[in-house]
Amino acid sequence: MKKIALIFSGGPDKVSGPKNSITLLADALSTLGAFVSVFSVSAKKRFVFNGVEVGVFSYGRMKDFDIIIFSGVYHYKYPIVAEYATRKGIPYGISPRSSLMITSLKRSSLKKKLFLSFYGRRFLKKSVFFHFLSREERENSLRINNNSLVCPNVLKEAPCYNIKNKGKVIGFLGRYDVDHKGLDRLMAALVLIKDDMISQGFTVEFHGPDFRGGRKYLEDFVRENSLQSFVSVGGPLFGVEKNKFFDRVSIFIHTSRYEGLPQSVMEAMARGCAIAVTRGTNMCNAVEDGRCGILLEDDPTEISQQLKGLVYNFSLVEKCGVNSNFYAKENYSSDRVARRMLEKIEEAAELKK
Repeated sequence: MKKIALIFSGGPDKVSGPKNSITLLADALSTLGAFVSVFSVSAKKRFVFNGVEVGVFSYGRMKDFDIIIFSGVYHYKYPIVAEYATRKGIPYGISPRSSLMITSLKRSSLKKKLFLSFYGRRFLKKSVFFHFLSREERENSLRINNNSLVCPNVLKEAPCYNIKNKGKVIGFLGRYDVDHKGLDRLMAALVLIKDDMISQGFTVEFHGPDFRGGRKYLEDFVRENSLQSFVSVGGPLFGVEKNKFFDRVSIFIHTSRYEGLPQSVMEAMARGCAIAVTRGTNMCNAVEDGRCGILLEDDPTEISQQLKGLVYNFSLVEKCGVNSNFYAKENYSSDRVARRMLEKIEEAAELKK
């Protein structure tokens, strides 16, 4: 069994999708008997998350591993670590996590574009494989090489207590990154169906960590457009409180412009929520194949009409919630995902021998 190092950027205090998904993957791979260690290139001291120890990165420890997997692309230390690994004959793979999606690159800063053109070019070219979270992410990303794996995030399984008796609640859980998460177009859509939401008894709950003033943007928008009667904006949720949130939400919404595969949408599905997502969320298969909800357009007016259709058809919402729960169990179970990932890792490690 190969020794695997999973590397990401993040600390103990910052709410981070990669931190959550990487530690869950490490735990699932370890359950299968793999030797897995997680390291952060930015943490000042080791910490524990999801029951997994996250160590402080050091070059000296890398020599003990058969393969390294980087989470994300844009960190100045990644190409340096990758060059060290190459000199030592240690292969590495990259999980871009939406960083290489064409839509993302079009909206990226000049620094990221320069990184890809110069500093990070060799880093990408030397990767023995790329791990994409969905077929949509792979199809809509830069093609560096043809050696790639499609494998979703690991879902931390939790019992679903409340599939068919949910409230009339539309929920969002994620970072308050207004542009990335498409929160501007979602808020514009809610203004257009304000009366419908109120007449049908629906509420909307936002939860998540702030990002560059995103929470204030939402709170100001709610106040200025008189949405307080049915829209609330709160902080991040964890553990029991997060599960309670999912258990009262009947429609989980993500209007992202680009994603890898959002962990929160997967968790919502496991808890029996119908999903309403844009194509940029990369959950088309779940919607179309699993009949788990609706695929939203990008225009706020069209989003408003699509949501209106759900608001007036709660029986459809309940059916989609049941389908979501089943689809999540069949496609996102930790054992199934970890086995697929481990098989690809073993192949990649052998590739450089």
